[in-house]
Amino acid sequence: MHQSRMVRGKHKGSLRDSTGDDEYWYENPPLSAMFGIGRQLTETIQVAWQGQYWDEQDRVPNAPSLHTANVASDAYFFQNLYGEWKPSDDFVLRATIVNLTDQYYSPYLSAGVPAAGRDVRINATMNF
Repeated sequence: MHQSRMVRGKHKGSLRDSTGDDEYWYENPPLSAMFGIGRQLTETIQVAWQGQYWDEQDRVPNAPSLHTANVASDAYFFQNLYGEWKPSDDFVLRATIVNLTDQYYSPYLSAGVPAAGRDVRINATMNF
């Protein structure tokens, strides 16, 4: 699946003050790109890798507001790793490592709060 979209905008005048200076339409998200590749190693084992890039968000309001959590954020790139082992139709074991390299970043719209570090998730599903 391929998705592509880009939105840029500048508002004539202030969004909060009709007599104010022109300001960016700060609800626009920064440029982002996601890359992924996967491989079926055997009939029972699959692995996949995903990279996510988010550009810096520097188009934020000059003055803080109660109506938005947008604050400036730096560009960041992080990687995820996925694996699945399905030895039978009745049992599946999945493992995910989010933020594989333990990248320190503050996501867009997080109000400057840093994201969690590396996150390891293991899930087993059994049908009986």
